[in-house]
Amino acid sequence: MPDHERHRIGGVPGGPFGYRVCDECGVAVQRRLADSHVCDPDRYAAHQSSRLHWQRAGFDDALERWLETPAGRFAQYYARRIVRGTRAPRPGAA
Repeated sequence: MPDHERHRIGGVPGGPFGYRVCDECGVAVQRRLADSHVCDPDRYAAHQSSRLHWQRAGFDDALERWLETPAGRFAQYYARRIVRGTRAPRPGAA
């Protein structure tokens, strides 16, 4: 059983007017029905992907900055060698 189906609404913060927002799928749920709420798989996937969008937004910039460091340049060099099929020299044999 997927994790989002097992997880009901534990730890959902309270809100005004007797409703809570499900952290997993983002739907408003009446407090009295919160214990029986089960997330719709499509709604869950859409909500989680929108949450990840904001975490992913700065990734490209951070990766670009890292690739400019000595470690990043070496990682690019080493990846190119692997893709070309060139074996790396043994330690001490270079």
